[in-house]
Amino acid sequence: MAVKLYIGNLPRKLTRNELLEHFANFGHEILKLELGIDREGRFLGYCYITVGQHHIAEKIYDEYNNSQLLNKNIRIAETFHRCQHNVYRGQLITA
Repeated sequence: MAVKLYIGNLPRKLTRNELLEHFANFGHEILKLELGIDREGRFLGYCYITVGQHHIAEKIYDEYNNSQLLNKNIRIAETFHRCQHNVYRGQLITA
């Protein structure tokens, strides 16, 4: 079953490619990457990553939670689906 992870406290100047490079160890396991952006298209400092299996999500959490990315400690948490998700002050862009 697919697992969706919230990745927060990301540097706002981070690009999609830099983010994928940071998670390169699990690049083949990432099914979907959704970036939080505002109405002007600026990155809001968080994203969602969907992976295919729960044990992969646990490995990503163990390896990357509180890791440094451009001098910021990133935070990872599993999301839980309750209803259709709308992002405050922006939209999710699926890449």
